[in-house]
This record gives sequence, structure tokens and C-alpha cells, in this order.
Amino acid sequence: MPNILYESDHTLLTYHKAEKIVKLEWIKPCSEEEYRRVFMEIVKQHAKNKFTYFLSDIRNEGPVSYNNLVWIKKEIIPQAIKSGIKKIALVFDGDFFSKLYADSIKTALNESGILIDYFKNEIEAVNWIQGNPQ
Repeated sequence: MPNILYESDHTLLTYHKAEKIVKLEWIKPCSEEEYRRVFMEIVKQHAKNKFTYFLSDIRNEGPVSYNNLVWIKKEIIPQAIKSGIKKIALVFDGDFFSKLYADSIKTALNESGILIDYFKNEIEAVNWIQGNPQ
């Protein structure tokens, strides 16, 4: 049973201890401030839980602003690289804006040692994280 780490009208952040996975589920689009609050909470929770894997279901996230994309690349990705996260799985339906966002994050992680991949559903993402590709 996952532990709820953070919950809002826009997001649900859970920790799956046995798998060392933190999962971020976007429920609906949010403000720039809420977007940053969620990622700062992830950083805070990593300090407590030392998770190894991050799964983000961005199917309902909506477009991410340019300002937040720059911010995540400058502030969050360097912390993820230093923290020891090994894999990031993004679940999305392939829409144009989500693909642009995912490609931008993947480019920022290039040569970092963190593996990142995209999936159509959570089952595929978890299997990849656990080393059991379908």
C-alpha cells in the first residue's frame, strides 16, 4: 500500500516503499506556483525516503509553461542527478505538448546517468523500472 506524501486538487504524490518508487499523478492542470510546489515536495521527500525511481503520469498535467520548464531544468534536474535517482518513467498518451515536454526533460538528462523513458501506461512503466520489460 503506497504512502501518500502530498495531495492537492491537481496532484497525488505517493511512495511505494518496497519498490523504492515515488509516483506523481497529475489529476488536472495547475498554476506555475503549484507545479513548483509539487517538485519542491518531491525534493523534500527524497531527503526523507531516498527513493531510487520516479514515475510521473503526465496524461492530465496539461501544458507546462516555458518558465516552469526552464526552472525544472535549472533547479530540479541537477538535484535529481546528485540524489542518486536511477530511472525516471513518464506515462503519457503521446499528445504533442506532452511529447515536447518529455523530450525536453530527456535532453536535459542526457549524459547524466539517469535513464528516462516514455510509456503509454503505468504497468509498462513499472515493469521497465523493475527491469522486467514486456
